[in-house]
Amino acid sequence: MANKDSAFGLRPVGKVGQNADNGGMSEYQIADNEASSIFQGDPVIPQASNTGFIDVAAAGDTLLGVFWGVNYIDPTTGKPTFRNHYTQTNITTGDIDAFVYDDPYERFEVQGDGASARTDIFKERLALFKPYPVLAVTPQRSYAS
Repeated sequence: MANKDSAFGLRPVGKVGQNADNGGMSEYQIADNEASSIFQGDPVIPQASNTGFIDVAAAGDTLLGVFWGVNYIDPTTGKPTFRNHYTQTNITTGDIDAFVYDDPYERFEVQGDGASARTDIFKERLALFKPYPVLAVTPQRSYAS
């Protein structure tokens, strides 16, 4: 059976070595009125201004981790809301809690945009999180509601 061809960003698949794979994530903040959209599986970085918030990564950035979801108070309904993406349309005031896989021993599956040579296997291992060099990953930019 052929692999499904659909972008999903980075998807956690386990841990390196023998440590427990508990699927744990850390909580970070997204700034109020953040202009960038962040989708599940997107690599994230600390904001350039070092304000304590996260932002979506670009090629060449040193990554903080992989975004998995967001929790905030919906400004329209006033109810707590969990989503697997954050978009500019979710502009809000108050805490915007982002959940990020930031364990340097986490392994991820990522879909490439072309064929890979056998010699590419293991070439980029442990390259996702600081202090290692970053993979050239293009963040997922499509989301259908």
